Amino acid sequence: MEINIKKIMGVLIFFTLLTNCSTNLVVDTKGRSGTFNKSTAHELTDDRIICNQIVKENVNGAIDNTKYLYAKYIELATLGLVKAKERKATKINRNCLTKRGHAVLN
Repeated sequence: MEINIKKIMGVLIFFTLLTNCSTNLVVDTKGRSGTFNKSTAHELTDDRIICNQIVKENVNGAIDNTKYLYAKYIELATLGLVKAKERKATKINRNCLTKRGHAVLN
């Protein structure tokens, strides 16, 4: 039985890219968002859970990840001339946390 190295490498690269598609936003817990006079980011864990639930209700993860991976493929193929758009799930999650008073750093 012959092992095809190209197929194995392709599968490994695919799964590596897929695991990097998760939404991990960095939130500044010390400071305040510039739009508020006092800190309104009291319940970060609760807000993250609620925002993740909103994302699950409004975004099809498989389609969102597929679109993002295709966009990244195009970005790599054009050597960065065509930039990949941000995932819809990340955009909704960032917007949700920002509107709840958290300063999202990335």
